[in-house]
Amino acid sequence: MELLLTIEEVAAVCRTTPAGIAQMRYRGVGPRGLRVGRRVLYPEAEVKAWLEARLDPDRSGRRRR
Repeated sequence: MELLLTIEEVAAVCRTTPAGIAQMRYRGVGPRGLRVGRRVLYPEAEVKAWLEARLDPDRSGRRRR
């Protein structure tokens, strides 16, 4: 069984607030979650995949022009 994360746990991983995660979900740009009763839970693999998709492709750390 896959681990399901609360919005607080996802916010801690992303170093933001639960309100920030909720806003991203509302705008459709955050990790996909699933509704369990009144709560939204996030599969750990979904959060990891969402974060990996946002990795900076330029690993040198220099700014692109």
